[in-house]
Amino acid sequence: MVSPQDIAGILGHVLGRKVSYKNVPFKMFSKAVVAQGYSLLEIAHLRYYAADIRDGAFTAGEPTDHVIEITGRALEDFESIARRYIDNPSLIHPKLKIGSKVGAIGSLMKMLATKAPDLEAWERARGYPLLNNPVRSQDSEWRAIAEPQQLNLLPNTEAAAPVLQVIA
Repeated sequence: MVSPQDIAGILGHVLGRKVSYKNVPFKMFSKAVVAQGYSLLEIAHLRYYAADIRDGAFTAGEPTDHVIEITGRALEDFESIARRYIDNPSLIHPKLKIGSKVGAIGSLMKMLATKAPDLEAWERARGYPLLNNPVRSQDSEWRAIAEPQQLNLLPNTEAAAPVLQVIA
């Protein structure tokens, strides 16, 4: 698990310049990504993921061997991931490109002029379930189960393989 400060340090190393982490409200972030052309669908889902990261949902019981156990491959270090995405920003989003300082200033001006989306209204209009007082995973008994690092995978046997029965 890398902290936001660690991520900034690694990105600074990869980019060869100083990068610092600033905790900004999601509303400000949403203005920036709307200005960059992200869809409201992407932004609406990202806000929950960002809140989970901020609140430590993915740190329960870490580090684990779950990735290698499921995929057969070891975890990739964050610097390698960062280099891949910096070398090809379209992997992050098709409209994302590396630009110039002038372009960055133009993007900043566009972001400042962009209205923050009302994601709750957008979700309500699409029939998304809006929960009253939800208990997030990191605040529930799930954490006590995840802390011992038990993945509970089925054994790799024919008997344990899922069966799909088609009735004609």
